[in-house]
Amino acid sequence: MRSGSGEMIKKESVRAEKRTVNAAENVMNAESIMQSRNLAGRFIAKGGKKEEMKHLFLAENAEELNNLQSLTEGFAPILNEYLDYLKMNFQVVELPRSIVWAGFETAVNSVSDLPLPAYTNDYRTVMNPQIEVWRRLYLKQTDAYTESESVKKVKQYYEKFNMHNVLQILGHEMAHHSDLFLDETYETEMWFEEGMAEYISRRYFLTDEEYAAEKETNRILSALYDEKFGRPKLNDFSRSAYGRDIVHIFYAYWRSFLAVDAAAEKFGGNALKVFESYRRWYDEGAKCSLENWLDNI
Repeated sequence: MRSGSGEMIKKESVRAEKRTVNAAENVMNAESIMQSRNLAGRFIAKGGKKEEMKHLFLAENAEELNNLQSLTEGFAPILNEYLDYLKMNFQVVELPRSIVWAGFETAVNSVSDLPLPAYTNDYRTVMNPQIEVWRRLYLKQTDAYTESESVKKVKQYYEKFNMHNVLQILGHEMAHHSDLFLDETYETEMWFEEGMAEYISRRYFLTDEEYAAEKETNRILSALYDEKFGRPKLNDFSRSAYGRDIVHIFYAYWRSFLAVDAAAEKFGGNALKVFESYRRWYDEGAKCSLENWLDNI
């Protein structure tokens, strides 16, 4: 998400009790993902010239630094392949100059007051790569609901959270840099950019099985929320959401993703066709909400 001076955030604050996570689980290793995509190192375009995106680290101590470096070893070629994909398909031209890999406390308390450890702006993207941190954040959603079969399914899904999911979170942040998004609509229809960034990155980084499982988990969580809190309009999703607790924040993302996914299904899964419809809605004067527009395409 974009916030304040160009910052964007993706996904309540929890304390990472374990600073060192099992590297074998977290890395999965990047090598296996590289082999599956046959990735090669790439450079990214910035300001019309070739530049390498720098990978920087922010840590509170040597142990945390070593952990962050271990977890992200091999990520650069995977990310650069994805950035090539975004540039070729979604008009991503300019990207941040660096990725700052940071511990949870550093990301949410030292360099930002955003509640989740993934956000981006024109200069840098801050990202926490630790599976256990993200697993704890996602599981915290279930604290709002009475234990049930649906809640058990959600917990079972997030217990399987893996490095594909971490890369997808990073991919969400990079997708925000697409020039297909209109700055003029972000404040009033924020849900569309957040939902589309989620859609693009999931389609790239998740297998079909993983995509379907996460979509079903989002559907369950959205239904639980609607039953307990009521169902708000999509364009009620605004920057103020980030001052609320984790349940409300994530709900806004899942609703947004599900709406974009439903729109994409009408075009056979073609995200660019959804962008075309979005642009047509804007060019014709945005006479109704974007939600209503896409519901009736």
